Amino acid sequence: MSDAFTKVLAIDTAMGGCSACVYLTASEEAFARSEDMPRGQAQELVPMINDVMAQAGISFDDLGAIVTTVGPGAFTGLRIGMSTARAMAQATGAPLFGVSTLQVLARQYVLTHEPEQNFAVLVETRREDFYVQEFDVTGAAVSEARAALAADIMAQVSARVFVGDAALRFKELAPEAEIIEGFNLPDPENIAQILIEQPAMVHENPEPIYLRGAEVSKSKKEYRTIA
Repeated sequence: MSDAFTKVLAIDTAMGGCSACVYLTASEEAFARSEDMPRGQAQELVPMINDVMAQAGISFDDLGAIVTTVGPGAFTGLRIGMSTARAMAQATGAPLFGVSTLQVLARQYVLTHEPEQNFAVLVETRREDFYVQEFDVTGAAVSEARAALAADIMAQVSARVFVGDAALRFKELAPEAEIIEGFNLPDPENIAQILIEQPAMVHENPEPIYLRGAEVSKSKKEYRTIA
């Protein structure tokens, strides 16, 4: 599958940032931009994509594939990245692939730290719980991704090393946990490399990953009932 993907566009807006990368597989060159951005991705993503495309010296018709993060993460940011990736895939005819934020962060940790034991990735929910998934030393998932409270994670996850943008908050609730800082955003170059080097970890024509249902509150306004 990867032989055809000589020019890959990778994007991420699923967490607290906005990122884009053009990866040229023949030369292993990456032209990337990544910024912390809790909000405002809708205005910044397309100009950022145009910037890295210009740096790489290619047109959209040159793209062999587009790959984006599909969550879990922030609902609004996730929808921005997914909708942009789908629109560009439809316009260019390039196949669209998705990879989970948890998987991307796991690979980043494996590449930089070469772990000797299982670890877990924690992604912020902005609520009381955490998005969590456990991985082995190669970065392969050994559990399903889920949303869970800190106490449940410590009771149910065998790993005692945690990485991700929610690790510091988790440490406050579980002082016995070992956390590794520095894994707050998916690296867009890493996203592209997963497609090329570990295609089993991506999915074609992806759907967003939501680990909880939408929270809808009932209006307190009283309405008249017409018989």
